[in-house]
Amino acid sequence: QFRLLNNGSELEIFGGLEVGSEILLAEQLKLHPDVQVLHLHSIGGRVLAAQRMMDVVRRYDLDTYVRTDCSSSCTLLFLAGKNKLLGNGAKLRFHAASIGSASGHNVREIGQKLEDAYLAEGVPKWFVNKVTRIGY
Repeated sequence: QFRLLNNGSELEIFGGLEVGSEILLAEQLKLHPDVQVLHLHSIGGRVLAAQRMMDVVRRYDLDTYVRTDCSSSCTLLFLAGKNKLLGNGAKLRFHAASIGSASGHNVREIGQKLEDAYLAEGVPKWFVNKVTRIGY
């Protein structure tokens, strides 16, 4: 879901990230061309959805901002921002990827896509190794 803030200069996204969310984000940005900052308040969702949304964030040259909580694949969106801003007490929650009861801890293929995405964003390998050992 989306909410326009600060006289149309900022857009908040909240809820889960699903395949197709990138289309909804692009539609919102076309409707509101003055948006410069994307507020992130999400539990995350599909890595593929986040990667597609990252392309939209970059295409519109947006800053990303977390006031409260950005978890899981939402952290990829945060990394896509031109400027990345965190509010006081904001939390970025990194953890291993999972699908249902299967986890990147015991099924390497599940976690590889998320790990590769973090590394492509310049996240240090030591940090990626650490956070992908953490369960949600």
